[in-house]
Amino acid sequence: GGMRGYRMVRGSQGVEAGNWYYEVEILDPPSVEEVVKALPNNVRLGDGVREGLKRGLEKEQQLQQQHQHQQQQENALALAQGNLKEEDENQNQNQLQEQKRKKRKVTLTSEGGVEQYSVGGHLRMGWSMRTGELQAPVGYDRWSYGIRDIHGSKIHNSKREDKWGGVGFRSGDVIGFAICLKEDGLDAHAHGRKNPNVVTSNHIRFFKNGAPMGHFIVSRGVKTGGE
Repeated sequence: GGMRGYRMVRGSQGVEAGNWYYEVEILDPPSVEEVVKALPNNVRLGDGVREGLKRGLEKEQQLQQQHQHQQQQENALALAQGNLKEEDENQNQNQLQEQKRKKRKVTLTSEGGVEQYSVGGHLRMGWSMRTGELQAPVGYDRWSYGIRDIHGSKIHNSKREDKWGGVGFRSGDVIGFAICLKEDGLDAHAHGRKNPNVVTSNHIRFFKNGAPMGHFIVSRGVKTGGE
């Protein structure tokens, strides 16, 4: 996301049939200050981007000041109680500087996702066929299904669904992606009665920290929901 629009990156492995699953750990994005410093001198920014950078820098400064004030209060209380030695205080100051250097870059919402105007960029992840458009996010066309970090919205063929049971995610979360694909020409229902591991319908599921999100997504098949 960020200022340059969405781009899609393929995984190193593809799947054709059967049951498949992969997980992604969400890492911290760069801070607003780091984004600004990395901009080339001749970059041209739109009004919305400039406003977003300004608001992002202001929020980061506020968070730094709040954290520093809280740390000072905790250190003063510990010193008054005689539980903090001088060397420990120096160590805490070093840790504070390191935390400021690795400060969080986005503001979190009560829904567990990131705010719409955060500067660090947004995420869309999911499943796509090899014909999916790489110069657009997953879910842009009919060849891909994805979810985004804001509210855990589901996207397919450029149509977004917010109230399907998805949950917003942020750095530190682990998002799971499961897909079940029938083999071409296989009587899945007949085999399914004999072997429960045989896929009887094509469907996709998303997970957050091991818990399933919403209902099944059906690309082609008979299943319309799940538990």
